[in-house]
Amino acid sequence: MKKIFIFLLMALPALMLQSCLKDQEDVFDESASARMSNYLKNAGQVLTGAANGWALDYYPDRDQSYGGYAYTLKFDGEKVEIRTELGGYKGMEDYYGGASTCLYKLVADDGPVLTFDTFNDAIHVFATPSPDYYQAYDGDFEFIIMEATPQKVTLKGKRSGNIMYMYPLERSAEEYMADVIAISTELPIVGARGNIGTEAVTMDITLEGNRLTHEAEIEYGDTSFIAPIVAYDKGIRFYEPLEIGGKKIYQMQFDNNAMTLTCTDEGATDVVLAGIMSPSTLIKITGQSMAFDNSANTMTFNVNKLEEYTLTPDVDWIHISTSGNTLTITVDANNSGAPRSGSITVKVGELKDVISVTQIEVTDFLGEYTMTSLDSDDKAYSSPVTVKDLGNGAYSLTFNYPNANYPQTIMMTWNQDATRFEFSSGQYTGRLGNYYAFLCFIDAAFDYWSNTSTTGTAYFIPSMNSEGKIVLTIGGTYSSFAVGGLCLLVGNDDNIANMLGWYEAFTSVAFTKN
Repeated sequence: MKKIFIFLLMALPALMLQSCLKDQEDVFDESASARMSNYLKNAGQVLTGAANGWALDYYPDRDQSYGGYAYTLKFDGEKVEIRTELGGYKGMEDYYGGASTCLYKLVADDGPVLTFDTFNDAIHVFATPSPDYYQAYDGDFEFIIMEATPQKVTLKGKRSGNIMYMYPLERSAEEYMADVIAISTELPIVGARGNIGTEAVTMDITLEGNRLTHEAEIEYGDTSFIAPIVAYDKGIRFYEPLEIGGKKIYQMQFDNNAMTLTCTDEGATDVVLAGIMSPSTLIKITGQSMAFDNSANTMTFNVNKLEEYTLTPDVDWIHISTSGNTLTITVDANNSGAPRSGSITVKVGELKDVISVTQIEVTDFLGEYTMTSLDSDDKAYSSPVTVKDLGNGAYSLTFNYPNANYPQTIMMTWNQDATRFEFSSGQYTGRLGNYYAFLCFIDAAFDYWSNTSTTGTAYFIPSMNSEGKIVLTIGGTYSSFAVGGLCLLVGNDDNIANMLGWYEAFTSVAFTKN
């Protein structure tokens, strides 16, 4: 009897709990499916409610090893207009700062999810496998919506797990992206230094335009680490706030006049880091080489913090003068009867680089050359080359590929002000067997190309080698990449729009006059 009584006492709480649960009302007024539907509806209203769209800080790779990339997204009921700072990458030049569209959906899938469900290079590039990167770049095109308010949308990449933020744009997406591109491609400092709270900090910044390296290497005390960053229209943001010297640093604004980075985060607005210049900062403005005709000439440049640089010419016919931020480079008239070259050494602290200076006339370029280069297999390739004056301002450069039976001719014009030959992409160059060949620009690493564009312009940079011979190398930019080589595309007819593919590419190209 005693045992039965104890059993009943033990069972009583369970019976009472069961009774309470049975009578208790549901915690939520709606079913789970109804709540999800309402959440997605609210998220859709937030996304479409931003008049100018949103700025997205996009981070591929679960370790953020590539850094972050700026996007703008403007949503309507079913489509999204996309802009990106990426350009030229895998033929994405049409997307560089320009608008493209795709469809999107808000769906219930492991939570509320934003998915871009029609293919678009701009948004899918980091998630699309290729022969070189079969796992792509661990990027996302599906995002769990963690929070959606008119002030900020928080996303989590379904594949990478990265937390990413969208901020409402205060002006047009086109204007915002133009300033982002200026920051990511033209930031005139290579780092910054100063104090953050109690710590003396040095920060080396890598923003290689649209390449896959956006990071800051940070050192203070005995600590050093690499922080992924993204460019925004006024400076840089970190993937997550950095805690240094008792301060939290997330967003830093660049001042082009003072050459500083200033934190804009609450509690850390007193953090101002002085920009670190390098010779490359000035050379971005002047160019790595300068060419003049034989007359006396002057070039002027505006260079912030010009007093940080020391510029020293190695010949007496090149003259340097500075006044405030104005740099003036003057060359005397060349009466030697032959081309001549000199150089200017640029120093900042212990760092130095060299600007080459050449005085030359267009007639000096005419004649026979030898082409040296590397092909797409990194093998050496050479060919005889002829530069001709065709009259009426037209010039040609002809080389042989793959042999003398297949001459390829690049048509050029002479730019007197810049003292160089210029030529366009997409032009017909000759035959390769039964195929028509066309000229395409590529970068030195074979990552970017001008594809079928007929609007790009590159040029041949003249210089003099140690033997006094004229050397022509390739320069210029297309989209956001530096032209570092030439590529031959092929097609069945003379319309490049019908191009079948690329045939051969050449980098490290130099034409040395015989």
